[in-house]
Amino acid sequence: MRESMKVCKICDQPKQEGLQLFFAFICTDCEKEIIHTSPEEERYDYYVDRLKACSYQKQ
Repeated sequence: MRESMKVCKICDQPKQEGLQLFFAFICTDCEKEIIHTSPEEERYDYYVDRLKACSYQKQ
């Protein structure tokens, strides 16, 4: 059976594999990027902002 596609709340791309949090689906590619990004990096703030924004959205 084929898995359904879900839209990642970080990259806005349809993906099959990832994490389903209470409020958002995060694809495995973004999950890996988030895990390997240190707080000193510029893109860290981007990920924090995206997670904050999707936590306020109604499903």
